[in-house]
Amino acid sequence: MYNISRYDYERVSFKEDSDHDSFKILTGQFAGTIVTFGRLSLEEINNNNTKELEGRLSFEYEIEKSPMERLELQESPAFENYLGDMLTHIIETAFEDGQYKIGD
Repeated sequence: MYNISRYDYERVSFKEDSDHDSFKILTGQFAGTIVTFGRLSLEEINNNNTKELEGRLSFEYEIEKSPMERLELQESPAFENYLGDMLTHIIETAFEDGQYKIGD
């Protein structure tokens, strides 16, 4: 798990006339990479060991620009985990600040 803060990324305008947000990673091994997030979903998972429900965030993304090889990033579990943690931080911050929109 990565300890993401608001200083690790910034929202950027990458795709004009798009409803999807693009973000530039500012720090760490993926610095300089710009991604656009697409569809997001939250799945409920029943944990049989604790009998509690857990959630799993699923998301689509497109690598827009990166100093790294695109294929290397697409096949990297570490990159996908980083994006998941970053997206979780983005969503949590949006709810805390009241700056979110759900649906159309």
